[in-house]
Amino acid sequence: MTGSRRKLGSDLVKVDATMDEDIAHHMAEDDTPEPTDAQLAEAEIYEGDKFIRRVGRPKGSGTKELVSLRLDRAVLEHFRAGGPGWQTRLNDALGRIIAGPATTGKNQHVIPHEGKWAVMGEGNRRATSIHETQAEAAERAREIARREKSELLVYGRDGQIRWRDAFSDR
Repeated sequence: MTGSRRKLGSDLVKVDATMDEDIAHHMAEDDTPEPTDAQLAEAEIYEGDKFIRRVGRPKGSGTKELVSLRLDRAVLEHFRAGGPGWQTRLNDALGRIIAGPATTGKNQHVIPHEGKWAVMGEGNRRATSIHETQAEAAERAREIARREKSELLVYGRDGQIRWRDAFSDR
Protein backbone atom coordinates (compact mmCIF):
# COMPACT_ATOMS: atom_id res chain seq x y z
CA MET A 1 0.00 0.00 0.00
CA THR A 2 2.92 2.33 0.54
CA GLY A 3 3.89 2.15 -3.11
CA SER A 4 0.40 3.04 -4.42
CA ARG A 5 -0.22 6.19 -2.39
CA ARG A 6 -1.25 9.10 -4.51
CA LYS A 7 -1.14 12.80 -3.73
CA LEU A 8 -4.38 14.53 -2.83
CA GLY A 9 -3.61 17.66 -4.74
CA SER A 10 -4.19 19.92 -1.72
CA ASP A 11 -2.09 21.23 1.06
CA LEU A 12 -3.60 19.60 4.17
CA VAL A 13 -1.10 21.34 6.43
CA LYS A 14 -2.36 24.72 5.16
CA VAL A 15 -5.98 23.64 5.66
CA ASP A 16 -5.26 22.50 9.21
CA ALA A 17 -3.55 25.81 9.96
CA THR A 18 -6.53 27.88 8.84
CA MET A 19 -8.01 29.71 11.78
CA ASP A 20 -11.69 30.31 12.45
CA GLU A 21 -11.05 34.02 12.00
CA ASP A 22 -9.74 33.37 8.48
CA ILE A 23 -12.86 31.40 7.61
CA ALA A 24 -15.12 34.12 9.02
CA HIS A 25 -13.21 36.75 7.02
CA HIS A 26 -13.66 34.79 3.77
CA MET A 27 -17.36 34.31 4.50
CA ALA A 28 -17.82 38.07 5.02
CA GLU A 29 -16.30 38.70 1.59
CA ASP A 30 -18.53 36.08 -0.02
CA ASP A 31 -19.57 36.98 -3.55
CA THR A 32 -22.63 34.71 -3.52
CA PRO A 33 -25.54 36.57 -5.14
CA GLU A 34 -28.65 37.44 -3.14
CA PRO A 35 -31.53 34.97 -3.56
CA THR A 36 -34.23 35.95 -6.04
CA ASP A 37 -37.92 36.36 -5.17
CA ALA A 38 -38.62 33.07 -6.96
CA GLN A 39 -36.01 31.27 -4.84
CA LEU A 40 -37.39 32.81 -1.65
CA ALA A 41 -40.93 31.74 -2.60
CA GLU A 42 -39.77 28.12 -2.74
CA ALA A 43 -37.76 28.32 0.50
CA GLU A 44 -38.28 26.18 3.56
CA ILE A 45 -38.05 28.04 6.85
CA TYR A 46 -36.07 26.66 9.78
CA GLU A 47 -35.25 27.91 13.26
CA GLY A 48 -31.94 26.24 13.95
CA ASP A 49 -32.47 22.59 13.03
CA LYS A 50 -36.25 22.73 13.54
CA PHE A 51 -38.42 22.89 10.41
CA ILE A 52 -41.07 25.62 10.79
CA ARG A 53 -42.95 25.82 7.50
CA ARG A 54 -42.72 25.56 3.76
CA VAL A 55 -43.26 28.75 1.80
CA GLY A 56 -45.30 28.54 -1.37
CA ARG A 57 -48.46 26.53 -1.91
CA PRO A 58 -50.92 27.12 0.94
CA LYS A 59 -52.21 24.31 3.10
CA GLY A 60 -55.35 22.58 1.93
CA SER A 61 -58.72 22.90 3.59
CA GLY A 62 -57.90 20.03 5.91
CA THR A 63 -61.24 18.37 5.12
CA LYS A 64 -59.88 15.95 2.54
CA GLU A 65 -59.10 12.34 3.30
CA LEU A 66 -56.39 10.22 1.70
CA VAL A 67 -57.90 7.14 0.01
CA SER A 68 -56.81 4.41 -2.36
CA LEU A 69 -59.13 4.23 -5.35
CA ARG A 70 -59.16 2.24 -8.59
CA LEU A 71 -60.23 4.28 -11.62
CA ASP A 72 -60.52 3.46 -15.30
CA ARG A 73 -57.39 4.31 -17.26
CA ALA A 74 -59.41 6.61 -19.57
CA VAL A 75 -60.65 8.63 -16.58
CA LEU A 76 -57.11 9.12 -15.27
CA GLU A 77 -55.76 10.01 -18.71
CA HIS A 78 -58.52 12.59 -19.15
CA PHE A 79 -57.75 14.41 -15.90
CA ARG A 80 -53.96 14.00 -16.08
CA ALA A 81 -53.97 15.49 -19.59
CA GLY A 82 -54.84 18.83 -17.96
CA GLY A 83 -51.47 18.89 -16.20
CA PRO A 84 -50.76 19.68 -12.55
CA GLY A 85 -53.82 19.96 -10.34
CA TRP A 86 -55.59 16.99 -11.93
CA GLN A 87 -56.50 15.56 -8.51
CA THR A 88 -58.23 18.82 -7.59
CA ARG A 89 -60.13 18.85 -10.90
CA LEU A 90 -61.20 15.23 -10.34
CA ASN A 91 -62.36 16.08 -6.81
CA ASP A 92 -64.31 19.10 -8.12
CA ALA A 93 -66.00 16.99 -10.82
CA LEU A 94 -67.07 14.40 -8.24
CA GLY A 95 -68.34 17.19 -5.99
CA ARG A 96 -70.52 18.57 -8.80
CA ILE A 97 -72.00 15.10 -9.36
CA ILE A 98 -73.04 14.62 -5.74
CA ALA A 99 -74.41 18.17 -5.58
CA GLY A 100 -76.88 17.12 -8.27
CA PRO A 101 -77.93 18.93 -11.38
CA ALA A 102 -78.13 22.69 -11.14
CA THR A 103 -81.20 22.79 -13.31
CA THR A 104 -84.12 25.11 -12.75
CA GLY A 105 -86.69 24.29 -15.45
CA LYS A 106 -88.47 21.20 -16.70
CA ASN A 107 -86.32 18.57 -18.34
CA GLN A 108 -87.08 18.16 -22.04
CA HIS A 109 -87.65 14.68 -23.49
CA VAL A 110 -87.52 13.75 -27.18
CA ILE A 111 -89.67 10.64 -27.64
CA PRO A 112 -91.18 8.69 -30.54
CA HIS A 113 -94.82 9.73 -31.15
CA GLU A 114 -97.12 8.20 -33.79
CA GLY A 115 -94.34 7.70 -36.34
CA LYS A 116 -92.86 11.11 -35.65
CA TRP A 117 -90.86 12.69 -32.80
CA ALA A 118 -92.28 14.72 -29.94
CA VAL A 119 -90.73 17.20 -27.53
CA MET A 120 -92.29 16.76 -24.09
CA GLY A 121 -91.62 18.86 -21.01
CA GLU A 122 -91.20 16.67 -17.93
CA GLY A 123 -94.57 16.07 -16.29
CA ASN A 124 -96.54 17.45 -19.26
CA ARG A 125 -99.46 15.44 -20.66
CA ARG A 126 -99.26 16.96 -24.12
CA ALA A 127 -96.31 17.38 -26.46
CA THR A 128 -94.73 20.80 -26.73
CA SER A 129 -94.07 20.17 -30.43
CA ILE A 130 -94.12 17.34 -33.02
CA HIS A 131 -91.35 16.92 -35.65
CA GLU A 132 -90.70 14.72 -38.66
CA THR A 133 -87.17 13.75 -37.56
CA GLN A 134 -85.50 13.05 -34.26
CA ALA A 135 -82.80 15.63 -35.11
CA GLU A 136 -85.39 18.40 -35.58
CA ALA A 137 -87.08 17.48 -32.30
CA ALA A 138 -83.74 17.34 -30.47
CA GLU A 139 -82.78 20.79 -31.77
CA ARG A 140 -86.07 22.29 -30.54
CA ALA A 141 -85.75 20.52 -27.18
CA ARG A 142 -82.16 21.77 -26.88
CA GLU A 143 -83.32 25.37 -27.34
CA ILE A 144 -85.93 24.95 -24.60
CA ALA A 145 -83.54 23.14 -22.23
CA ARG A 146 -80.91 25.84 -22.74
CA ARG A 147 -83.40 28.60 -21.99
CA GLU A 148 -84.85 26.76 -18.97
CA LYS A 149 -81.43 25.62 -17.73
CA SER A 150 -82.61 22.03 -17.64
CA GLU A 151 -81.67 18.65 -19.10
CA LEU A 152 -82.30 17.26 -22.56
CA LEU A 153 -82.96 13.52 -22.85
CA VAL A 154 -83.27 11.93 -26.29
CA TYR A 155 -84.86 8.46 -26.49
CA GLY A 156 -84.65 5.85 -29.23
CA ARG A 157 -87.67 4.01 -30.69
CA ASP A 158 -86.95 1.23 -28.17
CA GLY A 159 -87.62 3.64 -25.27
CA GLN A 160 -83.98 3.68 -24.09
CA ILE A 161 -82.13 6.96 -23.56
CA ARG A 162 -79.76 7.41 -26.49
CA TRP A 163 -78.06 10.53 -25.12
CA ARG A 164 -78.56 13.39 -22.74
CA ASP A 165 -77.21 16.85 -22.18
CA ALA A 166 -77.48 19.30 -19.26
CA PHE A 167 -77.67 23.08 -19.50
CA SER A 168 -77.03 24.98 -16.28
CA ASP A 169 -75.17 27.97 -14.83
CA ARG A 170 -72.30 25.78 -13.62
